[in-house]
Amino acid sequence: MLVGGVMAARAAFAIVEQEETPARDIDLVHLARQTGGDGELEREILALFRDQCAKLSGAILSASTEAARRELAHTLKGAAGAVGAFSVARHAERVEAANEGATIDLDQASRRATARIDRLLA
Repeated sequence: MLVGGVMAARAAFAIVEQEETPARDIDLVHLARQTGGDGELEREILALFRDQCAKLSGAILSASTEAARRELAHTLKGAAGAVGAFSVARHAERVEAANEGATIDLDQASRRATARIDRLLA
């Protein structure tokens, strides 16, 4: 039901999806464009990203050097941008630039995105 039910809702919520809100942790319109509307592929990509996001976010929090933190953040930024997790991508970019407090903000954004993915895949 992920794609079928979401397709109709996408048009109705397109304006809301462009705002930075807690409910907008994954841009489903962007994801659909990336997958050509293939619902099974969307689910697979979301599951892969959920696991990668949790892993990389944890590794960023425990990284022992700034260089390691930046490299991990760069990887997460690219993955997040590809699936439409733009809040995660923006916070990863801040970590990459070594902005103060960015690591905690990234962890929170990652947790919101993975929670949304869990709801989408349920």
